[in-house]
Amino acid sequence: MQKAKPNYMNKTILISIGIACAVMAAAGCNSTPAATEMPKTTPQPQPKQDEAIKETNEEIKGLIAKLKDPDVNVRRTAAGALAMKGAKEAMPEMIRLLSDSDAMMRGMALSALGRMKAKEAIPEITRLLSDPDAEVRRTVIHVLEKLQGKEAIPNIIKSLSDPDVGVCYNAVVLVMKLKAKEAIPDLIMLLSDPETRIRDIAVKTLDALQAKEAIPDIIELLTDPNTEIRQFAAYTLGRLQAKEAIPEIKKLLNDEKEKVRKSAERALKTLGVPEAEIKEAKEK
Repeated sequence: MQKAKPNYMNKTILISIGIACAVMAAAGCNSTPAATEMPKTTPQPQPKQDEAIKETNEEIKGLIAKLKDPDVNVRRTAAGALAMKGAKEAMPEMIRLLSDSDAMMRGMALSALGRMKAKEAIPEITRLLSDPDAEVRRTVIHVLEKLQGKEAIPNIIKSLSDPDVGVCYNAVVLVMKLKAKEAIPDLIMLLSDPETRIRDIAVKTLDALQAKEAIPDIIELLTDPNTEIRQFAAYTLGRLQAKEAIPEIKKLLNDEKEKVRKSAERALKTLGVPEAEIKEAKEK
């Protein structure tokens, strides 16, 4: 059986086509037609979108009108809905509601102003730190925290002596977040507060503010009946490089609570006390 002969004619045609393509490519030719660029058009608003925006605006206007309703429940519902929408156009009415006779309504207006990020309302919001309702005063602190209201610091410091534990606690936390060093004298006074959680947050805030002037009062906390306070007091004295506290911290090496003993040892090491001296203090 004879082998099939190669078809040189076909090969010649293919080679010729290949060469022609190569020449065209080298010359910058492109056999593929260029895509025609379509002119850019500005998208036109859809009629349905316009209608939805109009309906939303009408709804907001209706809710704002209800803020003046004599029925407190209607006012509350409207305020809650506007707060959820973050409707800044309702801000003037919300500020007016800070003087509402209903404490819950005042609280809702505060929360709404917080959601609206109404920094321009901070002076009016701050006035409610003296509101007769403790829950309203607590809400004021939360809103000022959200708004980062540094201009309210003098009034926030006054709240450190608020008779309500929740208001006082929240005010201390806000002082810490605002890094208000001017509050240090008032914070030092709170280290002797009868409420454990107030003493605890006060010493933590003084630590955050690196308040060296508080060292003598923090040393007093090394004998606090609360374990966590003794533990954190030792830690703070180490961070403040309070070398005058070394003798008192050494006493905690034999504290009944292990975490207090460990905190005292770490503090002593931070203060540069040699290992041998720490070991000797443990054995006493």
